[in-house]
Amino acid sequence: MPPLQKHRLHWRRALFGVTTVAAAAAFAAVVVPWGVVAPRSVEHLVLSPAFLPYVLSGLVGLFAAVHAVVSLRSPELADVAREDDAHPRWLSRLCILSILLCCYWVLPETVGMLASAIAVTGGLLWLGGERRWPVFLGIALLLPAAIYLFFVTVAQVPLPTGELFG
Repeated sequence: MPPLQKHRLHWRRALFGVTTVAAAAAFAAVVVPWGVVAPRSVEHLVLSPAFLPYVLSGLVGLFAAVHAVVSLRSPELADVAREDDAHPRWLSRLCILSILLCCYWVLPETVGMLASAIAVTGGLLWLGGERRWPVFLGIALLLPAAIYLFFVTVAQVPLPTGELFG
């Protein structure tokens, strides 16, 4: 790749990082306060339902900022893939991802949060290319179950059990 194209590629990656930082900040500033209902009786942010969205948007912003800095300061580290190295089936993968996210939005009321999290996590792993069955089943089953148990038992957050199992 010619040096000028490499330079443009690093700036595009840095711009992606900066844009993602801005999107995470906007999410934390606009979506969380408007979309998450936090009771006024909760005095500490850690106990509030808004705590996890704030933490996740902060982490996304932090990782995007690191990505932007690495793209500009260490171009050889950011030079893993060429600009035209899009996945050959990127459009179908984007459609599958959209369907999985819609399922994760709709299914918890019907089949419950745990079953829908297991199904969507399995779908995301398959979409990402994981084909080793022990790893696939371990992550698709154990990770959602552990997160579900944490929220239900430790954090005492009521999660939907679904109409089928409730």
